Amino acid sequence: MLSAIAARRAAQANVAKSPVVQTHEPATESAPEPSSPPRPKSKRKISAHKQPTPKKKQRTAPKPRYYEPQPTDDFNHQEDVITIDSDSDDSLPSGSEPEETIIPKRPYSPSAPVVDSSDEESIPDARDEIQNRPNPSDFLLSSFKPVADDNFIHLSADDLQNLRLPAGDCHAGVALRLLPAETICLVGSYTLTIISGSLVVSGVTLTASSGTHRVFAPKSSPVPVLQCLQSGGAVSDLPSTPQRLLALGRRGGCILILQELRSGVESLGRVCKTFENAFHVRSPVSQSKYDLRLPSAQMVVQPAKDVQRLQSLPSWDASISSLFENEDSTASPGIHLVKGPKNTGKSTFAMLLLNRLLTRYRKVAYLECDLGQSEFTPGGMVALHVLDRFTFGPAFTHPTLPIRAHYIGATTPRSSPSHYLSAIQSLVEFYRLDVETPSLDFADTSDSRNSEKIPLVINSMGWTKGLGADLMQNIEDIVQPTQVYMFDVPAHNSYSAVASIVPSILGSTTVHHTLEPASSSSLNFLPADYRTMNMLSYFYANFPGTSSTILDQATATSWDVSRPLCARAPYEVDSATAFDGVILTGPGSEDVVPSELERVLNGAIVGLVSCDSDALEMSMDAPVPIDPSTSIRIPYLPGAPPPAPSSSACHGLALVRSVSPQLAELHILTPIPAARLGLCRVLVKGEQQLPIWGMLDFSSDSGSVAGVEAGKVPYLQWGKGEGLGGERRRVRRNLMRKGQM
Repeated sequence: MLSAIAARRAAQANVAKSPVVQTHEPATESAPEPSSPPRPKSKRKISAHKQPTPKKKQRTAPKPRYYEPQPTDDFNHQEDVITIDSDSDDSLPSGSEPEETIIPKRPYSPSAPVVDSSDEESIPDARDEIQNRPNPSDFLLSSFKPVADDNFIHLSADDLQNLRLPAGDCHAGVALRLLPAETICLVGSYTLTIISGSLVVSGVTLTASSGTHRVFAPKSSPVPVLQCLQSGGAVSDLPSTPQRLLALGRRGGCILILQELRSGVESLGRVCKTFENAFHVRSPVSQSKYDLRLPSAQMVVQPAKDVQRLQSLPSWDASISSLFENEDSTASPGIHLVKGPKNTGKSTFAMLLLNRLLTRYRKVAYLECDLGQSEFTPGGMVALHVLDRFTFGPAFTHPTLPIRAHYIGATTPRSSPSHYLSAIQSLVEFYRLDVETPSLDFADTSDSRNSEKIPLVINSMGWTKGLGADLMQNIEDIVQPTQVYMFDVPAHNSYSAVASIVPSILGSTTVHHTLEPASSSSLNFLPADYRTMNMLSYFYANFPGTSSTILDQATATSWDVSRPLCARAPYEVDSATAFDGVILTGPGSEDVVPSELERVLNGAIVGLVSCDSDALEMSMDAPVPIDPSTSIRIPYLPGAPPPAPSSSACHGLALVRSVSPQLAELHILTPIPAARLGLCRVLVKGEQQLPIWGMLDFSSDSGSVAGVEAGKVPYLQWGKGEGLGGERRRVRRNLMRKGQM
C-alpha cells in the first residue's frame, strides 16, 4: 500500500496530465472471472526513506489501481486530513459508499512510521485513538493559573516583616489563593506558610497552625505538588496585616505565602557538575505567563522530561491510614520496619511515613540501616535520629548530626556483618532506654500532639539475597517491629493494607503490610551520584551549635560554597596528644604497616569516634605505645578491630587533608561543631573515599587546584591512564553465536 506522500505525488501527476475519474457504481452480483482473481493485500511495508517514484521514460497514462483519489481532492490545498478510499469494496453492501480513513496530518519525518492500508489489522482507527486519549489536564503538575490581584499578589520585605515571618536573607515573597483541589508545583527551594485553610504536601496535611516549612524541590528527585484541601476563614485582621492580603482572603480558598529561600544548597552544583542547574528549569515561552517572580523557585505547569512528580501509591496510603484507626492512647508508639529490594521506593515511603507520624507525635525517631542510601547522614553510618519537623526534600538537602551513630566505613555490610548487627542492636537498645518514653517538658502547650511517646521508623538496606537475607532476618529479630512494610510483588499481583498478623517472640503481634513497588525513576541519576552529593553536602554544610538536651536534633540550615575544600583553613591536630588510637577497617587494612600509614591517611575519610579508654584497650591485643626511637608518633596498631558499639559512638566524619612527613600533625576538615571535637579520641578509617568532585578546585577556570597546575597535583591523574588495563574496556556486540550464522 502506498503511503500518503506517494498518493499525493500520483494525484498531482494525474491532475497535470489527464486525470482518470473513477465513479463508484453499485456492485453487481456477477461472479468474478476465474482468470482474474482478486488482488491480495500486500503485507510488505514501504519504507519512508525510499518512496517509489515514476519512471522518467514512461509517457503512457498510469494503469488504474485498486484505489483512486477523488478528482476534487487537491492534496496541495488540503490542511487537516488526507482521505483515501478503502482497499477493496468487495465486502460492501450494494449501493453503499466505501469507508474513509481519516488520518491526522503530520509533518514528514523519515523516522516516523508510515501509516497505510496494509496495517489496518494491526493499527487501530485514528479516530478511536483520539477519543480514547486521556485528557491532558489530568497530567498537569499545576492547575493553578496566577492572575495578578485576583489569586496572586507580591509581598515586599516590609510586608513579610509585618507578618512576623522569618525573612532572613529573603527579599521576595508571594501570596497565593488556591481553590479546593487546585494544585501548584514548583522547582527550586522556598519556604511555605499557610495563612488560612489546609494544604496537602507529600501526603501531609498542613494547616495555619503548623508554622513555616522549608521545601527543597530539585529536578534530581521527584518534585512535591501542593494541593488545596479545603478553604479557610478570613485572614486575621491584625494591624500589621497588609490590606492586599486581607482582600485576597475575603475571596475564599486556601491562602499560602511562598518566600524566597537562599540557603546555599543550590550552589552545590558548582562543586558537583552532575547536579548543576538541578534547582532550575528551562521554562518555555508559553509558560512565561506563569512566572511568580520568585527568584529561588519556578512554577512548572506541564510535565517535562527531567521533572518527575512525587506520588504516593494507593497501597501506601492505605497502610499508613490504617495506623491512625482505633489507636489506643496507652499502646506502644510502635516500631515500623520498611524492607524490600532496592529501587522499590523504600526511602520515599519511609519519609512519607515519618511525616505522617509527625502529625500525631511531637517527635519521631528514625533509624538508618541503609549504608549506601542514607537519608540524614553520609553513607557508611548506622545512625539514630530524633526529628520534630517535617522533611520536604531529598537526602542532600537535610544533613543531620545524629543523636547516636556507629561508623561502619563502607556502603555495604558485606565485609563486616557482625559489626553491622552489633551497631544496630546497640542503637535499638539506646532507643528503648533513652528515647522511646522521654521525660521532657515541652513549653508549647498549644500543640496537641502526643509528647509522651516517640515511635521509631527503620529504613533497611536493599540487599535481600544470600547474606543480605540473613542479615535482614537478624535485624527483624533484634528490633521486634510492630509494623512491617514489605515491598514485594506477590504471586496473585494484588496489594493489601494488612496482609497478615504474626505473633512475635516477645508475645506481641506484628502486622505485615504488602506494598506496591514504585516504578523505576526516569531521572538520569544513579545511586552513586546521590552518594556523592550526600558526602559533598555534608562537608559544605553549616551545622548549629550544641543542643540543650540529648534529643535535640542538629540539622544543617545553610551551606558555604564560597571556597572549595582545598582552600579552607583546616584544624591542625597533634596526633600524639589528640588521639588515643587510629584504626583501619575493611579488606586489606590488616596488611598496612606503620611506615605506609602516611599514604593511607592522606586524603582519607575517617570517622570521629569517642569511646572508653578501657574499651579501646580491650578491643586491641595490647596497648598502643608510641615508640620514641622512630618518627611515627601516631598510636596505630595493625589489625586492630573497631571499638565495640556498646561502649563507643561516632560523632561524624572528617577529611584528613594532609599529613606531615613525620606524622606529627594532621590537617583535618570537618563540619562538626568544635564543642564535640574534644570527645573524639579515636580515628576509624574505612573503605569510603572522598569523591573526585571534592578534590577539584571549582573556583578555577584553568583546571588547576589551589594554584597548582593540573598535571602536577598529587594524587590526581589527568588524561589517559597508563599500563595494562588503564584504558576503557571495549565491548563488542556484533559477534554472533553459532546458531545465528
